[in-house]
Amino acid sequence: MGGQCKCKRRVSGRQCNQCQHGFYKLRASLDDGCLDCNCNAAGTLWPHITCHQDSGQCQCKTNVIGRTCDRCNYGFKFLNHTNPDGCEPCGCNPDGSLHQFCNPFSGQCECKNGIQGLLCDTCPPGTYGPSMDGVCMSCNCSAAGIISGSVCHPVTGQCVCRPHVEGRRCDSCSDGWYTLGLNDSQGCQPCHCDPRGTVEASALCDKETGQCQCKNGMEGLRCNRCSAHMYNLSSGNDTHACLPCNCDLAGTLAGTVCDPDSGHCVCVPTHHAQDCSTCKPVYRLKSGNGLRKARIWM
Repeated sequence: MGGQCKCKRRVSGRQCNQCQHGFYKLRASLDDGCLDCNCNAAGTLWPHITCHQDSGQCQCKTNVIGRTCDRCNYGFKFLNHTNPDGCEPCGCNPDGSLHQFCNPFSGQCECKNGIQGLLCDTCPPGTYGPSMDGVCMSCNCSAAGIISGSVCHPVTGQCVCRPHVEGRRCDSCSDGWYTLGLNDSQGCQPCHCDPRGTVEASALCDKETGQCQCKNGMEGLRCNRCSAHMYNLSSGNDTHACLPCNCDLAGTLAGTVCDPDSGHCVCVPTHHAQDCSTCKPVYRLKSGNGLRKARIWM
């Protein structure tokens, strides 16, 4: 009844003319009639557990290849049933690798000479990069500016700086500090600029010499004293930190300067007052050769 032929084990259909689901390549020479598709569950699109009836090709996920969907496509790695695409990209560093293909099982990319790491993105200790042309560059950290025993960042090349030191190589003092030195525990010395004597009350100095930027009439490394013939640092304004002494030329002892605090000039014996412009008692002024001179009043 029904005309159903008696099929081999892996064959179906009334006439026994097709393979069962999960089998392919119907052949009279096969004991079971068909071969097992044997599709890899991790690489096959679910629920397509069968394969093409003639070729046996399973239906692979996006990044999977092979008749049984059992391996990652070139440039992909780590076949996994939880990955909807089957495999993930190799992710080889384009600067450090020879190409974008990797070992599909370990994920190891093929690195250029001198480059390390699974993705060929790491340089050996003491170097950083790789650069766009695939070269690891020397950290070249400043011995005076780095923390002893440290190495630079393997990607950016930033060295590990001591306090108050900056720059990729740790070769420059931070603002407000100067004179980077090996024997200085701080790395650099503080500027200690006197805000009364610096332009715009700046606390910054030259990072090599330590010279602060002084207002007119100021001098010294820290701009903390009045220049010759100037006095009274506390009286400063935006452009001048000290006042001029204005010593009287005729009444002041030649080659002298006024007191930097009081502004008092050094007078010749016949004169007095802060600027030495006044004759002492029993002396009067007489004119001669364009200069005023004190003479005893007779």
